Amino acid sequence: MPSDAPPDWVTHRLRLLGRRIRVQREALGVSQDGLGERTGLGGRRIDQVEQGADDATLDDLILIGSALDVPLAELVAGD
Repeated sequence: MPSDAPPDWVTHRLRLLGRRIRVQREALGVSQDGLGERTGLGGRRIDQVEQGADDATLDDLILIGSALDVPLAELVAGD
């Protein structure tokens, strides 16, 4: 059975998280494919997370934060 769409505020936070990841990645001069290789997630998955995918897992975020040398708390901090 399909799950309901997340509330608007969750979607907003996921997009904000994706933007933070993109900004950090670009500041390091790393492509999505490069970050995908560093994390083992692949460039396509990095793109999905940066776009605010609502199925990003905690594992994904931990791997990305580690590869970017950014604490997870900083990535998911509020507005």
